[in-house]
Amino acid sequence: MSIRKIASALQVGRRTVRRYLRPDSFPERAKRSGTNCLNPYLNELQSMWDAGVTRATDLWRRLKDQGFPGSYSVVSRKVALWRKKQQISGNCQSMLNNVRSVPLPSSRHLSWLLWKPIDKLKRKLVKELLRAQKIFQTPQLIREFQALI
Repeated sequence: MSIRKIASALQVGRRTVRRYLRPDSFPERAKRSGTNCLNPYLNELQSMWDAGVTRATDLWRRLKDQGFPGSYSVVSRKVALWRKKQQISGNCQSMLNNVRSVPLPSSRHLSWLLWKPIDKLKRKLVKELLRAQKIFQTPQLIREFQALI
């Protein structure tokens, strides 16, 4: 297959195909240096965020005024991460606030369930039993009662 056909099929340039086809080496991706131009400004960025400045554009402009050499996208990515964390923690809090207490089954219903052998109980009934915290003491008491009868 020709280089032109490979390039057309993969929708890449012919030079890219040639580079990958060279027998002496396979092009490896360059590793990131691990340093970020935002690191020296993180404390300042965090303090502005805590002060209520949450628009990435405003934060970037203020950092630029202080000599920040990076682009808007660097600040925008960091702000997006913070927003996501804030949203997740907010969702968890609202979920905890919206938890309703589950009504317990009636005593008649529970006693009927507890007389059945555990392996015969359906999954739904087991879930219903497990909602009551005191229920964990009850099977032992029922077995002792059954032994008396």
